[in-house]
This record gives sequence, C-alpha cells and structure tokens, in this order.
Amino acid sequence: MSPGATWEPFSITESEYENLKNEVQATSIENIQAHSRYADVPFIFDPSFDHLQNRLEWSREVCKKYCAQWMRRVNPEIYGKMDDQTLRKVVEKMTKEMPNKAARPDR
Repeated sequence: MSPGATWEPFSITESEYENLKNEVQATSIENIQAHSRYADVPFIFDPSFDHLQNRLEWSREVCKKYCAQWMRRVNPEIYGKMDDQTLRKVVEKMTKEMPNKAARPDR
C-alpha cells in the first residue's frame, strides 16, 4: 500500500474467505492484471503456511520456499540467467537479512 493509504477495518467469516479464495483461484491472471498494476504472476495458495501466526515468520518461510521461483518469473532477464546454486545463495542472503522483529510482530 502507498503511504497514507487507509481503510475501514473489516472481518470476514471462514466461509467468506474460502469463497473469496476460490474466486481468486478461478480468475485468470490476465483478468486480475486488468484491475491491478502489481499482478505480475498468478497467486500461489499453499496451506502448509496456514499454521504460522506471525507475519514476519510467515514471510521468511514463504520466501525460503518460493522466492527463487518468483524472482525468475518476475525478472527472468536477471534471475533467469543465474544457476540454481547462485540464486539459492541470493535468496538465503535475503532471508537472513530480513529483520528479526517487525514493527508490529503480532501482525
């Protein structure tokens, strides 16, 4: 989000979340790109991270698993030329440099 952006807090039920998730999964990336300037690649829904409650921990673990794949998809002219070992080192360095504490670690 851009600095200064605000929204009214809201909540949704588990059922509403599942319906929304299913709709997003069923929508083509081309359709999403028509409405979003940052829709470079399709979403990946991976329930293996659902148990993580801390946003920083979740980000770190997702990056370990998917960062190299995402980097190659979004910026193939740079990361597509790197061999797997070099790219793994780049990702490892990135995840190690992530701060250990977020401004609001409960989020």
